[in-house]
Amino acid sequence: MAKDPAVLFYTSDFLTGTSFFTMEQKGQYITLLCQQHQLYSIPKNHMISICRSLDSPVIKKFVKDNDGNYYNKRMRDEAEKRKKYCESRSNNKSGRKKDKKDKSYDKSSDLHMENENENEDIVKNIIHPFETENFLKAWQLFKDFKKQQFKFRYKPIGEQAALKDVDDLSNHNEELAIRIIYQSIKKGWRGLFAIKDSNVKNTDYSDILNYFNEQ
Repeated sequence: MAKDPAVLFYTSDFLTGTSFFTMEQKGQYITLLCQQHQLYSIPKNHMISICRSLDSPVIKKFVKDNDGNYYNKRMRDEAEKRKKYCESRSNNKSGRKKDKKDKSYDKSSDLHMENENENEDIVKNIIHPFETENFLKAWQLFKDFKKQQFKFRYKPIGEQAALKDVDDLSNHNEELAIRIIYQSIKKGWRGLFAIKDSNVKNTDYSDILNYFNEQ
């Protein structure tokens, strides 16, 4: 089977997720996403060649795998989802050829599958300011905390707004963003606020990461 030449690209999400990037960084990011789609993961030397430094904020949109290569989780998820969708469509077409004479064949199955795919998009269509394992763990724990403590579950639009708040409050600083999340959980707060507790501000960052990893 030939390699899929395309993937769903959400323009609004790209603009939101790169709102703090310069035009040069946006160009680097889209180039790396295209490379990942073609190569599955990106070698370290390619990352450096495009971004010039591993300290670039663009790098924070990617995580490192066990082989030392980089990938963007959202791009990988979208590519995998499209692959499964195309395979399902292909299997359905094959099934239709066999079932044309079967009166019990339900023509609405294709529409149902497409709606299912669209529903997945609504749920997964979330842009995180940091795609690192540490931030994603912290954010998931905050959502679990709100669900357990306040019986509250984010809708996609509300979650995206909350993530933007974290990004704004932290001035796009990952460590500070995680401290903000940590503060709300430790204080039992429903919302997210700038660091107000000196104990949270002065707590060793590795201890905060250990807290999230132990939950």
